[in-house]
This record gives sequence, structure tokens and C-alpha cells, in this order.
Amino acid sequence: MIEYRHVAATITKSASDTLAKYSTSPTTFARMAWHPGPKNHLSYERSARTDIRAWAMFIVGAVFVFAALSIDPQDNCNEAGECAPWLVPIAFVMGAVVGIGGLAQLIVNPRRGSRIDPETGALLWWQNRVRTASGDEGMIDPQYIGSIRIVKQSEGSDEVHLYDRSGVRQFYFDEEVIPTDQEGWIKVVTEKWPHIRVEIVP
Repeated sequence: MIEYRHVAATITKSASDTLAKYSTSPTTFARMAWHPGPKNHLSYERSARTDIRAWAMFIVGAVFVFAALSIDPQDNCNEAGECAPWLVPIAFVMGAVVGIGGLAQLIVNPRRGSRIDPETGALLWWQNRVRTASGDEGMIDPQYIGSIRIVKQSEGSDEVHLYDRSGVRQFYFDEEVIPTDQEGWIKVVTEKWPHIRVEIVP
């Protein structure tokens, strides 16, 4: 049976070498996607171009495409001489899909966020908002908010759900529309509207 781990390592190593050679430094890359925390927790907006995930998708995808193009499928063999030329086009397709997905996000630049309407006092939130469309959005008077539910995650950000006084979850509201400082946002909201309960789900 062919040992493919050595074969796959060829593409992975090539991708890593390419990333080190052609990508920006970690500091520069972080600055590209860095977005300062909001001074006002109740007025927040972020776009794909300030989200490190979109940049990571584009760069990693481009690296795998470049690595696949730089390797002759017929030469993709391990030390024992066993070859798996099919791994090269697979790496190319996977890289293209991921890279194009990241590039599309950067070009379209969808925005997400939330704020308090200064005229009505309602809490507004939105996702996938672009220049030509308002995207997915919602609103609620803070007086009618019943609870904020935090669902703990072992990896990544905790999930954040919003419910009205009747226990109905509010559509399109999640952790993506509030600042990364979730605790700070929740503290500001509950201090301003003390009737709102905070529920934590382990």
C-alpha cells in the first residue's frame, strides 16, 4: 500500500516555503486585518477587509495554488519512489476554492455590526451589508429584551444569542455583530438596562 504521508508532505512543505517567501511578515499581516476596539461598545461595525479570516483564506488559498502549479504531478513521489500525482490537482482545486472565497469577501467587503438608534433608542444589528443591499438585519427596543445567552465554546469565540421577554430568539443577532470584547459589551448593556438577564450555557 502506498504511504501517502510523505507525498502529501511535499505539497505542504512547498506551500509553507512559498508562504514564508511571498507573504507579508506576521506583524504586517496582523496590521492588515487589525481593527481597533470600539470606544463606544454600543456602536460597532466591522468589514471583511478588517477581518483576519478573509485575508487568511485568500493568502492560504493562493499559496496552495502556487505550490500546486510549481510541482510536476509526475514528480510528486516519496522517498520510496511511490507517486501520487493526483494530490497535486486536488491541492490546486482546494486552494482555488479557498482563495477565491477569501478574495470574494475582500472584493464585496460585507459589513456587520450593531448600534443604538439615536432617534428611537432601539438596538439595531446587521450582517452581510454591502453597498447595494442592506443585508440581514433586525431591531428591538432594549426594554423588550429579556435575556442575553452566552454559549461557551471550547475553541473560538463564545456564541451570543439575544431573546425578547417572550423567549423568542432574535434573528441575525449573534457574536459577529458585537465587539470581540463580549464581556465589555454585555456589561455596558446590562448596566444601561438592568432588567436584562445574562444566561451562561457551559
